[in-house]
Amino acid sequence: MLKTTRSKMKYYSQYRNHDLFDLQELLSRFCKSNRWVKLGDNLPWDNIVREYNKRLQYRHAGADNKTASYSLAMGYDNMHRITSKKQHLSQTGVQFGGTLHAGYELAYTYGSAEGKKFQLDNVRDINYRTEETPTERTNINNGHKYIYDANGNLVYINTSRVKRDGKEDEKATEQKYKWDEENRLLAADENGFVSNYWYDADGERTVKTSGENEAIYVNSEFSGGKTGTTRFSLYVSPYLVAGQGGKYTKHIYVGSQRIVSKLGDLASYGADPRRIPYAGKEADGLTINYKDKYNQQLQSIKDNYKAFDQPYNGQDNDDYVNGQGFCCNDATPEAAQVRVMNASTRSAVDNNFHDKDNYEKMQF
Repeated sequence: MLKTTRSKMKYYSQYRNHDLFDLQELLSRFCKSNRWVKLGDNLPWDNIVREYNKRLQYRHAGADNKTASYSLAMGYDNMHRITSKKQHLSQTGVQFGGTLHAGYELAYTYGSAEGKKFQLDNVRDINYRTEETPTERTNINNGHKYIYDANGNLVYINTSRVKRDGKEDEKATEQKYKWDEENRLLAADENGFVSNYWYDADGERTVKTSGENEAIYVNSEFSGGKTGTTRFSLYVSPYLVAGQGGKYTKHIYVGSQRIVSKLGDLASYGADPRRIPYAGKEADGLTINYKDKYNQQLQSIKDNYKAFDQPYNGQDNDDYVNGQGFCCNDATPEAAQVRVMNASTRSAVDNNFHDKDNYEKMQF
């Protein structure tokens, strides 16, 4: 017959929703501080030892002399807002033969204006990851400043960094965000890499474009670079997502549960998948002007670059012929693979293109 003391019940209540801990609790031995020391006899995990130091920080030591320790401390103010968080992890022989010390110390400051007292204003972030005993020399000291719009949407994050000489670089990295009147994200700028988003009438995201930019930094300060929009994701439906290089992902569901995601490329649809005409200019009496739609989308991209004070140096592709345009010539490994696959059939289809054909003229 098992007997459970009051001290054990206090510890047990912390894990009463976990069956594994239920069993281990009843078969464990406790030290004077009511902390779990060693599991009961004749169990498959009997070689595991759980120890706590004088500060009751968790420490694990296995039969193979692998050791690991972990501690977490959090601070709150009178409004139950998190004001500090400290975490430290040490391990020896767990992931590799050496020793690892990793952790961080965060200090949170909130807005003081009425209605913004739970809005994060800035965070001081000190973190480290080293084989040695952590010191000031091994610390990475960052500061994060947050700015919001009138609707409470995050529009700017500035990250500063304290250098080795003690001076702080005020703008080590920057993130900027643009929102519409319905609080939907329209564009994001992360250190000059601009992403753009479009939505349908139901508010569902339909297209995402992003840039592969080349930037030059001098003493960690942005000096200049080349920008352009080269990647995109097309959310056709919950079942199909297409991307650059002719790649697509098809999702298969049973009810509301997704069970399979199939990866493919447009080359599987024929000898030359680049010859994709418009899907139709008229539907139920509605006339669609694709040229105007494209120009509006392109102008929106340029406007977003301007809003973020980023130079737009994109080259606007205007045809599918011979691999130009969104399908097969965007300088990505995926696009290179598609070009190789189509090399043997390209000569046979080059003559299929005529001026009278309507081709979708896309930048990406």
